[in-house]
Amino acid sequence: MNRLIPIVLFLSLLLTTISGCRERYDSELQTPDIDEAGMDHGYNLTPLGCLVYRPWNIKSEDNSDSISLNNLVFELQKNGDLYYWFKADYLKSPNDTITLADGNKSYGHTIWKSDYLLEQKWLKNIYKKGHWAANFKDSSIQISFGDNQFSLQPIEGKYASLGSSEMTIKQDEVKGKMRKTYLSFEHY
Repeated sequence: MNRLIPIVLFLSLLLTTISGCRERYDSELQTPDIDEAGMDHGYNLTPLGCLVYRPWNIKSEDNSDSISLNNLVFELQKNGDLYYWFKADYLKSPNDTITLADGNKSYGHTIWKSDYLLEQKWLKNIYKKGHWAANFKDSSIQISFGDNQFSLQPIEGKYASLGSSEMTIKQDEVKGKMRKTYLSFEHY
């Protein structure tokens, strides 16, 4: 009988810990993914969760004369703030190439959030004067880099696609000219 008490206490503690983990999510950023049979598959990101999940970098520009963002990394904060930095300012590169045992090369890229980069002192500068806003009902988004010495223009439009790793923003008017411009972003 005395042997069962530690086992029962351990199982009770384990179940309490597991059930407590289930409630530790931010409902603004993620929703539980539970199928019709009640099987828990983790969480899905909400549109807000997709936007603030990791820093973004331009993937491609259809009209490259509209904005030059190739060296820029930006991170949308949940409170509407925007942090940004330049790839040239990394003190520790997120890119790494290793040689495998068979002699082939493997390329790796690690995505770091701004707070971790600051904590580790792996970045020269992070600019925090920007802000952003999104309307999830009509898919409109505005990203402003604030007053900056880099002549970074705001990004405004509607996101045509938004996922956990990619986003495409459709701009209809750029600098007074009517044209369709698609900007594709990926996590960096």
